[in-house]
Amino acid sequence: MTRSAPPITPARQRAAAHLLEVFRDRSAVDYATLTAEIDVSPRTLDRQLGVLLAEGRLFRRSHGVYSRRPPEPGLNPEGVELLALLRGSDADAHLTGFDVLAPYAHQFAHGYEHLVYCHPPHASGLTSELSDAHWLVLPAGRHARLSGTPERTVVLRGQAHDARRYPVRDHVALPEKAWVDLLREVRRSQLAFDYGELGRILRSLERAGTPLARLRTYARSVGYHAWVQAALGEREPASGEQAQLAAGYAA
Repeated sequence: MTRSAPPITPARQRAAAHLLEVFRDRSAVDYATLTAEIDVSPRTLDRQLGVLLAEGRLFRRSHGVYSRRPPEPGLNPEGVELLALLRGSDADAHLTGFDVLAPYAHQFAHGYEHLVYCHPPHASGLTSELSDAHWLVLPAGRHARLSGTPERTVVLRGQAHDARRYPVRDHVALPEKAWVDLLREVRRSQLAFDYGELGRILRSLERAGTPLARLRTYARSVGYHAWVQAALGEREPASGEQAQLAAGYAA
């Protein structure tokens, strides 16, 4: 039986507002400061933090440090340019894939394709905007092997807002979504990326405190939960690619 979420009562709303008030003039706040400034038990504070993190109203900056703003990914110059274009566009689109995951990678990538997911009715207009800005746009899943300059290549997939079932912050996917999206395009668009490295990135995400439960939720919604289970060693790999994922995660 599925357990329903607790109701949003006036008391819960006041508690959340009180906690968020601590962040009003601060870019980040550590756990010790929250404990000192909020007169609740550690158990209650942990519960309130968990709810606000799950709702996307707070973000982990590092271990024991929280912020109201999502972390900026460590983008390379092309990624910075692409994100600025997405933020200035009227399209409902977001940056995902390796641009978001690069800070968690073990291998440095000199050049790689950029992955953008877009609300399908906006894809044509966004393609024109990208082309005008001298980006090569390729539809996801329709090319066998990319050619040309990967740094100026965008792989574009249509994904409706409701279908993605996972929050996107300021035109950037959260790392949990970005990992599943990259796995999806390595398979379906044949992006030149190593499955073993994908497994190692998953381990890095886990060590950084990324909520794997939410990664699983999104993976299940797009048909990749079995791949996550194989990577985590929870089921036998069904293919060589899944075995490479699991080996990378276990390394």
